[in-house]
Amino acid sequence: MISKWLFNRCIKYQTKQQSSQTDWIKENRIIEENKLVYQWFELRYSLLWCRAALHYSAMSFGRAYFVSKSVRIYPIKFALFLLCVVLLCSIFFFDALRHSNGIVEAHDEEQVENIIKLSNRYISKLTQGELGFQNASETESFKTSLISYLSNMKQRVEELEKKVQILESELHYKVVAKAAISKCTIPSFEGYSSCQGKLEWMRAKWNSDSCYAEWGVDGSDCSIIHYLSEVEHWCPKVQLNSSLSSPPPMPQKKFDQLFFQNDFSALYAKLNSNSYFDWIKGRITRMEKSWLDGAKKLSSKLDISMWKKKKILLHLGLLSDDSGWKIAKNAFSGGPLGEMVQWADIISSLFVLGHDITLTISKEDLSNIVMPNLRSIKSSNCPLRNDQKLFDVIFTDIYGLKMFKKVTPDKFHLIQCNIRVVDSFGTEPEYNNPGYAVRHGKNSEWGKLDFMPKQFNTMFPHTPDNTFLGFVIEQINNVTSENDKQSIALVYGKKDEFWQGRSEYLNAIHEVLPIHGTVDEKEGLHHVPPFVENHGVLPGEDLHKLLHAAKIFVGMGFPYEGPAPLEAIASGAVFLNPVIVKDSPLYKKANEFYMKKPTTRRLSSQHPYAETYIGHPHVRMVHMHDIDAVKEIAKEILDGPSVTPYMPEEFTNFGMLERVAYLLEKQDFCSEPTFDWPPLSSLQVLVSEKESSCVDACTKQGLICEPNFFPYINKKSIFQELNIKCDTHSVPSGDDEQTDYPSVDGKKCYMQNNNKLFSCAGQHTNTHRICPCRDYIKGRVAFCKNCFVT
Repeated sequence: MISKWLFNRCIKYQTKQQSSQTDWIKENRIIEENKLVYQWFELRYSLLWCRAALHYSAMSFGRAYFVSKSVRIYPIKFALFLLCVVLLCSIFFFDALRHSNGIVEAHDEEQVENIIKLSNRYISKLTQGELGFQNASETESFKTSLISYLSNMKQRVEELEKKVQILESELHYKVVAKAAISKCTIPSFEGYSSCQGKLEWMRAKWNSDSCYAEWGVDGSDCSIIHYLSEVEHWCPKVQLNSSLSSPPPMPQKKFDQLFFQNDFSALYAKLNSNSYFDWIKGRITRMEKSWLDGAKKLSSKLDISMWKKKKILLHLGLLSDDSGWKIAKNAFSGGPLGEMVQWADIISSLFVLGHDITLTISKEDLSNIVMPNLRSIKSSNCPLRNDQKLFDVIFTDIYGLKMFKKVTPDKFHLIQCNIRVVDSFGTEPEYNNPGYAVRHGKNSEWGKLDFMPKQFNTMFPHTPDNTFLGFVIEQINNVTSENDKQSIALVYGKKDEFWQGRSEYLNAIHEVLPIHGTVDEKEGLHHVPPFVENHGVLPGEDLHKLLHAAKIFVGMGFPYEGPAPLEAIASGAVFLNPVIVKDSPLYKKANEFYMKKPTTRRLSSQHPYAETYIGHPHVRMVHMHDIDAVKEIAKEILDGPSVTPYMPEEFTNFGMLERVAYLLEKQDFCSEPTFDWPPLSSLQVLVSEKESSCVDACTKQGLICEPNFFPYINKKSIFQELNIKCDTHSVPSGDDEQTDYPSVDGKKCYMQNNNKLFSCAGQHTNTHRICPCRDYIKGRVAFCKNCFVT
């Protein structure tokens, strides 16, 4: 009875939906022009019956199969019923395939014929008074064949559903496009500075590629603007004429739902495919329980089953032999680990959240996976439809991007909006935009990549123009007791060269308590003082035991912005964070380091995040040249009460899972910004002081700059709302473009011309910047206070 009820409900729903679609299409007089509509109706109708018949036959067969084990059934009725159901299934299934231009293979037809012949034999023998299948093997053959056929049909129906979804998308777009083309109001291009140029190009070139016509372009301005707004997002949306009724809503596409993973065996199998993943696998293995605990906590707060399971490619270019960096080979002997830590945690997060991930390292693997799909795309001018995309999201690093461009030289732009760049130090807009970077001499080997700034994903929230993706602070023991602590200091510096010129500073600390180190001894210890007890490069668990024992974790000014200080703070150690004073040797060294990076950021300390977001008592700022002050701070820490371990929630397994889940669901660089997330309710517009960046303006008010809101405030109306009187509204372009806009200078108001130059960090003109700020949750700076309100 349940299956009959479902069947009837399905028919009623489909009839109602078809009626709604048909009425709207007829009302706007386009049904006779659109063969796609008829194809969709036929295919949808056939698929409905096919699905219902398959469901009903499977339910009935299963019920009969199990009931027959304990209750006597009527064999003739059952056989006749099954035969009818199979025939019904076959008719509608093959009819649906015919409408979708599918091909019914010969072996499928043979399978159906065999089932029907077996059923006929069964019925014939029953009518002659015989007992049906006397031979047990014949009975089993009938059951096995039927189950196999239903299973095969289920798979084909799923393929058919995908084709229906594609047709629904095309139909919906064409219906709306036709309505817009028939009569539309050309909108104002305010805030869309590139729209006019794109419109003029399309007027002349729209018929240069058939893909434009496939998207509904017919040469009219309405059709062109509709395409440039809905597909390429260069122009504002076209308003339908009020005489036309609203189109029916876009049919909901089926998608695989997300479910938390609690078994890591499938991930380990992927990592075992290449020894270059060994360090990453080791970290994931140590932290497996923490990931599962984080997932359990998140599942109690967030239902991810309503979100789409995505196909994600992770290409770790930094591990490839082509890079020449030998990071994987040196990971166990003191090599740089910051990027490896972040990659391990990205992989873990995506897997635990239930996404379908693929891992690659070499250019050959990348080519074998990506290129067959891209070669099948005939046009390079129009964006890919969703059904043409092999992956929903692609994570890679800067070197990985170079590999992508070599593998996909003429098709890279088609996948560019799906890419997320893992970029530890960040890339600011003025270095990212090729034209601006060349004009203003912003040269960096890592710049000029021409992405949306938020496509760059950083380790720390130091550049609000980029996305804070983060990592997890590893904890071997969950709790550090006061009894674990010893009166020792551990120095942050695993290479001998980091210790050069630090003897006086370290000696001041050594006068207060013993000093330990974890320095690689392969090339000898030339700068490490003899009073230091060196443990060499330690494996993860041993290193964390030493961190739990230390009362002080000593920074020496380098390396910058690494994960180790946060791990020390989470273990109950106090981090001595060296201040970087302008014109000091530390400042000059930091400038030399960051001059090669695509950022104007200049550090105020070795670890700005620890300075800004954590602070006293977990972090003590020190001037390394002020020996007396250093000694006094060390004594205060030694003689004072033990400091409680502190871990910002955003660096826990739960925090990263939460952040990655929201970013994957909410960020979409292939579509026009919607201002849904963060919600507009969190926006606070401020006017900066002269020559001040929006980062500074927002920070002074206890807020954070939110570049997602720049397109929303880049309008004349915002100046009016702020009571700014403008004699002129300029939109500088070409050589006059700046990252400071929108801004105001006296009564001259400026708006941004290039959406890739919106910048929180920009401060190059003598103007007051108009800044989009938002609040944030302490310890979770990626989220505003209203970000979880649904």
